[in-house]
Amino acid sequence: MVPDLATLRASIDRLDATVASVLVKRARLAQRVALRKRLTNEASRDERREIEVRDHYASRLGPIGWSEESVDTLLATMLHASRDLQTRLRIAVQGGPGCWSEISCRANVPDVEILHCETVRDVEEACQSGTAVAAWLARHNSTVGSISETDEATADMDAWLRVPYPVRHALVGPRGLRPEMVEVVRAHPRAIDQCRRTLTRDLPNARLEGAVDGAHAARSLVDGEAAAVLGPAGLAEPRLAVLRPCMNDEESNTTTFELLVRREAF
Repeated sequence: MVPDLATLRASIDRLDATVASVLVKRARLAQRVALRKRLTNEASRDERREIEVRDHYASRLGPIGWSEESVDTLLATMLHASRDLQTRLRIAVQGGPGCWSEISCRANVPDVEILHCETVRDVEEACQSGTAVAAWLARHNSTVGSISETDEATADMDAWLRVPYPVRHALVGPRGLRPEMVEVVRAHPRAIDQCRRTLTRDLPNARLEGAVDGAHAARSLVDGEAAAVLGPAGLAEPRLAVLRPCMNDEESNTTTFELLVRREAF
């Protein structure tokens, strides 16, 4: 008996779902290949490898009737998609535009897009969903020690790169505000910890408030507000001012950042 057309199409739909899932995994692997090449300064394109992949598909698809032209069309589409993805590698960081994570990532991982997340958990989820190929997170600080948020959220991630980076927290606030006038200082809690003795000594009356990070807090500052933030001096541009260039308790304050890639089976 001739099978029902709907039944055959349902089988194709199930296979298409499997194919789509495999293509997603292939795309994620291709991005990891591109990330590794950037870290090791390897050429982005390997024509010999492309020929090997093409010949592999031809050997599997040719016997069931695929023409050479059809195989070439399939491979051209896949390779075009892979190259397109590889030119847009996205790294997730915790913090807003101009934060220390972004600055240190750009200094060590060339030509990547930065995905700004509010929490380390958000960074983890971006890597899990595939929105980002990797995370760039603070692991340890020379003044306050291990960053517990990173330890808790990245148990299933591997470090591909580990870099110590000097962190010099500036006090940034509205133009015209003098340090002795500051009533509130906002920053990431770990940034406050790295400057606590200096803040207590130089701004004894200021209230310390934890925030997503200095970059987020700087965007919310308004003229006339007796509030300041801790973060990179670059946060002052263009509308704010650097009230104090360095608030670190330790002059050699250094944070070790890691490039983290999710551990998963393909």
